[in-house]
Amino acid sequence: MEISINLLLNFWRIDVMYDFFNKDDLIIIVDDEIIPNNKENFKLIDLQDNMVTLIAKKLDLTIDEYENYSLLDIENLLEEQNSSLEDLINYEIPEEFKLANLVKYNPFDISESTIIDKIMEVNAKRNFIVLDKFLEKNENMNIIKNYLTKLSEIILEYYIGIVFYSSDPNVIESLEDSKLFLEKIGLGHNEIENLSMHVNFVDKGSKDKLLCFEKAFRKSQNSNLLSLYSESYDKTIQELKERMWDINNNESLIHYDYLIEGMQIDDIFYEIYKSRFNKIYSEKCFEEYGKYINPVRKSIQIYEGNKNLEEEEIKRRVFISRSVKELNNLLKKESYLSECKKSDDIKFGDLIKIEDSHYMVITQDCDLSIRLLGGRKSNFITLIKINYSIDDFTNNLISKKIKYIFNQTFGDTKSGYNIVDIIKSDITSFKKLNISESMIDNIFINKEKDKCDIKCKNENIELDPNINLYTVDNLFIDCILINFNNSDAMNVTIENINNSKEIRLATKKNIINNFNNFIDRYSKLQYDSLKEISDNNLISDLIPIEFIFDKGKKLTGFSIGQNKIKRVAHIEYIKAYDLFKEFLGKYSRLSFNSPPLI
Repeated sequence: MEISINLLLNFWRIDVMYDFFNKDDLIIIVDDEIIPNNKENFKLIDLQDNMVTLIAKKLDLTIDEYENYSLLDIENLLEEQNSSLEDLINYEIPEEFKLANLVKYNPFDISESTIIDKIMEVNAKRNFIVLDKFLEKNENMNIIKNYLTKLSEIILEYYIGIVFYSSDPNVIESLEDSKLFLEKIGLGHNEIENLSMHVNFVDKGSKDKLLCFEKAFRKSQNSNLLSLYSESYDKTIQELKERMWDINNNESLIHYDYLIEGMQIDDIFYEIYKSRFNKIYSEKCFEEYGKYINPVRKSIQIYEGNKNLEEEEIKRRVFISRSVKELNNLLKKESYLSECKKSDDIKFGDLIKIEDSHYMVITQDCDLSIRLLGGRKSNFITLIKINYSIDDFTNNLISKKIKYIFNQTFGDTKSGYNIVDIIKSDITSFKKLNISESMIDNIFINKEKDKCDIKCKNENIELDPNINLYTVDNLFIDCILINFNNSDAMNVTIENINNSKEIRLATKKNIINNFNNFIDRYSKLQYDSLKEISDNNLISDLIPIEFIFDKGKKLTGFSIGQNKIKRVAHIEYIKAYDLFKEFLGKYSRLSFNSPPLI
């Protein structure tokens, strides 16, 4: 049975590589273990020590002989024994490499530009470069440095995958490790930036070279997508410059969006950038489909599809993959929130802190947009209450999150599985996130619920159980945009509004109009009456408003404490919409009463 399983595994691996390479690919291997072509000028002692020892024993050479013989001399001696160098020095590579255009070099035979010359000459769809880490007997890295320097010059122009083939492979666990390796070789900053995504090692001592090469080449192949993104970005920036030039010289192109659609000038340019990048990227994907897109999609399909996994094994892999993804997002501090610029107009999804509570703006952007002529559709902004907190992610919270994924994945079949055993069966994926077996034990076994073994934050955004709508006068929310020069209080006066130069023109005029209406409305009351209702939540249910008077007791504005209202951030649209939809589901009910059946 064991032999049959191994045969099946080997068949799968061969099948993967047979699909991975084809006649349109170029594979270049450079290794000092490859027999050089120029045997006459290559000394036996320039070979690796283990090879020198092997040949010296085979031919029973004296010290003087093996120190002075060339490889041509050795080849002639071996022929007399009906043998050859190829019989003694067998350079092992996967047989499947021969499906491509395969070229092998000893560094003694080539110059520093030979590799890139060959790439340009053949002009293959894909180029795979296999380099021994040490191409010189004394483990000097000058030769490999020269090759990589040349490759860095064309890596963004050609489809290139690089693998370092070594008996002493480096452990590369992060992009920083990759950069440090290239720095140790002696490459410069730009060369390191170009090549750092292509540092993949295959151990010469590996029993499964075929699978190792396939995995390494897939990594390098994925990295080639960066060229596609880089080209798209460069062209986008060039077109954005042209568009910006047009706008600078014909500002009517943006007047409508600025005056009517509630967009700031920087937002307009950013929307142009996103639109152009998406269009250019789509065009390049279509043009370069065979070069960039097809190879990565094909290889991942083969990699996943040829496993022929049983349903339960697929579930196990899905559970591991999703758990690792969720934990990685927590560690990377992925958030539903984005920072707001001070003078950004109020938008649907803005998270507002009022005193000690949090609220989300649910008025739709079409109703919030302030137009220069028409103002805003409504005089009020509608909010719903949100529970928002950031806490350390305890072991208990992580346990609940992973168990939820486990239950969703395995469903009714979960009784036969142990969550810890499944995680530890692929612990390497977790260790790459610096999550050790002992941390897993603490989370699920040792019951150290309140401990925080995994250093990440729990950012919680959910609907408050108190299902109510809150309406606030536009002016009191819009005053968040006013520049108060870091004052302890938000003193809303006509002077401070006029001094806020960054606010969009239509928004600023709307704030001034609403402010003047506020002054007109409350100026009709006596000073003592205003003092009595001031700061008692009588003017606004949510926000404490305090009136401001001049020396003659004339109403000149109002004040809100800086700690009383603040725009915390903007909730991304999908999350904000989900919260709004959840609110509507709980807030609105159908009234229906069925008569008794008689």
